[in-house]
Amino acid sequence: MTDTTSENVEQAEQEAAVERSRMRPLISVAVVAVVAAGALWGVVFRAGGSGDPLDPSRFNTLTFTKEDGSEGTLAGFEGQPLVLNFFASWCAPCRAEMPDIQATFEQAQGKVDFVGVNADLTEDAWRSFVAESRVSYPTVFQPDNNIFSALGLIGMPSTVLINPDGTVAYLHSGIIDAEELKGLIDEHLQVKL
Repeated sequence: MTDTTSENVEQAEQEAAVERSRMRPLISVAVVAVVAAGALWGVVFRAGGSGDPLDPSRFNTLTFTKEDGSEGTLAGFEGQPLVLNFFASWCAPCRAEMPDIQATFEQAQGKVDFVGVNADLTEDAWRSFVAESRVSYPTVFQPDNNIFSALGLIGMPSTVLINPDGTVAYLHSGIIDAEELKGLIDEHLQVKL
């Protein structure tokens, strides 16, 4: 009986060890998901109307290159609601959402300003991509991603809604379509399209 009991205990211990080894990857994935969700929640909470708005002085004075080659800052857009869309030619979701951004821009003219902020490594890549995409809203070139970083954004594409006073009204990470963007503009910038 001792041998059978000993074998049963040993077998139970082996089965428990196998089960624990199966659970480790799932636990690791769950931990990563919780940490990522917490980070994203922190970004949205901070600027989504529930927390303190991001201080415009952190990003409004950072420079970018405008289409005409001159330098500009976001401070030049104060006084009008603004939609900032961060994109790059290498970003497939950015390419996919650009027609929706363009359609919303066309509906919002005179009510909301739009600026596309490009993060390509070269000015040629930026200019080629903008020509290819045929967007008519202004785009700017900022390869060092200072504004993107100052806003605490985590991925491309990202869209930021900015109040007329320069404060951030809402941060959106990921692809966005025209209907969702119009709803966010209505909700966070109080502009009906």
